[in-house]
Amino acid sequence: MQATSGSALRARTRGNASALRTAAMGYAFVLPAFALYLFFVIYPFFVSIYYSLTKWDGAQPVKQFVGLANYARFLSDRRLWP
Repeated sequence: MQATSGSALRARTRGNASALRTAAMGYAFVLPAFALYLFFVIYPFFVSIYYSLTKWDGAQPVKQFVGLANYARFLSDRRLWP
C-alpha cells in the first residue's frame, strides 16, 4: 500500500511539472504580443490623454499643465457650434 501511494505521488509531481512547463510555454508565446499591444495601443492612449491636458507646441521641451482648459476652450469655440 505504501509503494502504491508513493509512486502515485511521484507521478502526480511529474504531471505538475509538465503542466507548469506547458503554462510557461503559453505565457512565452503570449508575452511578445502583449508587449506589442502595450507599446502600440495602451501607451499612446495614456500619452495622448496627458498631452491633451497640457499646453505644448510640440517643439519646446516645456509643457504647461492646463487641466481641462483645452476641452473647455474646444467646446466653447464658435466654429464647433455654428
